[in-house]
Amino acid sequence: MSDSTGDTGPGGRPLRRIGVVLGVAVGSLVVLVVVLFLLGVLGVPDAALEDNRWGDVEDQDVEVITEVGIDNPNPFGFGGSADVTYDIGLQGVRLAEGEGTGLDVESGQSSENLTTTLFAENLPPWWSSHLNNGEQSRLLANASADVTLGALSGSYDTNIVDQVVTDIEGALDESSEEFEGEYSLTGSGLPVEPSLVVENATTRWGEVTEGSTEIVTSITVQNPNPYPVPTPAFAGGIEMNGESLVDWQAGDVAVLDADGNRLVGEAAFIPPGATEDRRFVAEMDNENVSVWFPTHVDGDQPADDPGVEFTEMVVTGQLAVEINGERLTIPPDGEAVACGFDLTTAIFVDQEQGTDLQGCETTALEQPRDQLEAVGAVIEVNDSEDGDDGILP
Repeated sequence: MSDSTGDTGPGGRPLRRIGVVLGVAVGSLVVLVVVLFLLGVLGVPDAALEDNRWGDVEDQDVEVITEVGIDNPNPFGFGGSADVTYDIGLQGVRLAEGEGTGLDVESGQSSENLTTTLFAENLPPWWSSHLNNGEQSRLLANASADVTLGALSGSYDTNIVDQVVTDIEGALDESSEEFEGEYSLTGSGLPVEPSLVVENATTRWGEVTEGSTEIVTSITVQNPNPYPVPTPAFAGGIEMNGESLVDWQAGDVAVLDADGNRLVGEAAFIPPGATEDRRFVAEMDNENVSVWFPTHVDGDQPADDPGVEFTEMVVTGQLAVEINGERLTIPPDGEAVACGFDLTTAIFVDQEQGTDLQGCETTALEQPRDQLEAVGAVIEVNDSEDGDDGILP
């Protein structure tokens, strides 16, 4: 009689026993894994944004490196994968974004460096929002990670928030103070040699749009002479790491009175013995920020401490009038004020931020005569025999 309830072939019972043992082992392993997950010994890896830093800089292309840390608490080689997206903004303007997909997640702690390129075209909008917010920008870097481990998955969002502060306006204001003083001219042929007194010279940002930035320099001018004198012509500029942020000639500058009315020709003359306020409005093209900014974050730039966010800023300026063919410049002798500042920020670099005056000196600047004529800063004064000085037509 045969046994119909089991395999009577050779080795049948040992194979059955092995299958039972393997099934019990696998079941026990599943139970163990579940228990370890419940006890927190095993778990879905998490990911977090750890750092941002500058990478290579070439022309206007600036690399941004975002470091994402991954913590996989699982031993025994329990790994997985992660998909990461991130973006970086200053004062609400997105300057960089990127992603990393299918990143390997090994046991323990690891990090991934993700590289993207700064949106150079968004630097002018950032500049305008930064200035309109009192030269303060909120830095916000976000990272989102989707991590999978087998059938398990988790999503994590982290961010870095900081404040970026500059005081470029303060540097401009400090430079304009160098104009203050009393200045005299010799050689005009007049019995009373021309002189001017400049008081209360200040500089502030004017209207700032995405496309342009106004730089407004205000002075109080006293005319102690017995004849009228023109409002001086104003030329100057701002240089950042050897790049021109703005460079203006007198003819590019609008001359306004204290009420904001534009003055042209004789309307800009300052009467004898009078003291009047004048405003000079120069305009900067914000596209120049895209040229300067890469030099500011370039770790290879020549500086005492390479690798910092650093700019050597030079502010220049000169006031000038021409009376009876003789040029009176402020500062004297055809010179211009040249004030140097060190500008540092802390966007991705942990350092003190600020704008520090390194000193003011003078540099030669020749304003073409046609530029002075364009703003009415040239005058011929007639010394009549009866002592009544007047202006020649």
